[in-house]
Amino acid sequence: MMRRLCHAVVVIFAVGMLGSCSSGEEPSRHERAIAWADQVCDSIRAGGEALSALPKIDPAAPAKSKRKVLGYLDTVASALDDMSNDLHAAGTPPVTGGMATYGSAMATIEDLTAAVDDATTRLRATEVRDRESLTKALRAVGTVFTKVGNSTGPAGELRENPELREVLADAERCDGIESVTAAG
Repeated sequence: MMRRLCHAVVVIFAVGMLGSCSSGEEPSRHERAIAWADQVCDSIRAGGEALSALPKIDPAAPAKSKRKVLGYLDTVASALDDMSNDLHAAGTPPVTGGMATYGSAMATIEDLTAAVDDATTRLRATEVRDRESLTKALRAVGTVFTKVGNSTGPAGELRENPELREVLADAERCDGIESVTAAG
């Protein structure tokens, strides 16, 4: 009798423990996708803001203008790195076509990063002493500004997925993200 009572207590305890470990309901796929989007939207927004903060160029101060452009390129590189890290940490979005969308967003970040790195290297190597050398240096790195300015960035890639576009519209931390592009 005592043995049956002990077994009953153990079974009741085990069932009680299992019940307390779970709410009983798994989050829906849409809820999981919203949680995913909330992880990446702050980074995308911050990156868009950093990318849109173009430096002011003063032809009368060529060396200072070069430093400002290099500072901007460093900020862009850092923002792209943050976006890449945050997207990598969040992983593949739990939506139909999520892997392809994730891959496209990461490829966009890698492409922009390579362009920014190339421009930074070129500009650092260029001696700027007057208005003419500044103009020549900026012309040499101008393609990165065009590339960044014309890109929709990773946000554009994410919005290409219809299901994820809906998720981004529903996610609280993604409010306004539809207006964010790489150039702001």
